[in-house]
Amino acid sequence: MHKVGILDNHDGIEPYERKKKMAHNTLFIKEAHGHHNIQMLEAFLMNLPGIERVLVDTDDGEIKVEFDEEEIQLTHIVQQLETSNFHIE
Repeated sequence: MHKVGILDNHDGIEPYERKKKMAHNTLFIKEAHGHHNIQMLEAFLMNLPGIERVLVDTDDGEIKVEFDEEEIQLTHIVQQLETSNFHIE
């Protein structure tokens, strides 16, 4: 008997992973204005382990971050931003 959602390896097909539910959070970053600064901020965040997506609103500095809480915590994201001289409002 097969369990629901699990494929066996008898036919050579690798088991699949269920899509993880990602955490979402919104931050306001003072430096999230101007094309160059936004690119730097996006690249910085996307290089952190566990970050899945970063969306930036250039009008007000709002950053929406989607991340895997099993790999990174929000407190670590904030700490990394502050250590790299980004200012959270």
